[in-house]
Amino acid sequence: MLERIVRRSRVRLGKSKFTGLPAIFIGVAAVVTAAGVTAAMGKAATALPEMVRETRELLTVLNGGRRPRLGPPG
Repeated sequence: MLERIVRRSRVRLGKSKFTGLPAIFIGVAAVVTAAGVTAAMGKAATALPEMVRETRELLTVLNGGRRPRLGPPG
């Protein structure tokens, strides 16, 4: 059964094609990377309000004291 899984495993990345064990390794690496990015974003989410506040203050300073408009245009 394992041989059949390895034989049928295929991954295409742009023009590159991977089959067999390399395709499985690329798939596992993609899952691990996605889990890491998700965990990092979860930790950064608690700091997001502070980052937005500091960005507003920086834009105020860069605009010569005028409050920036960060909403949608119009």
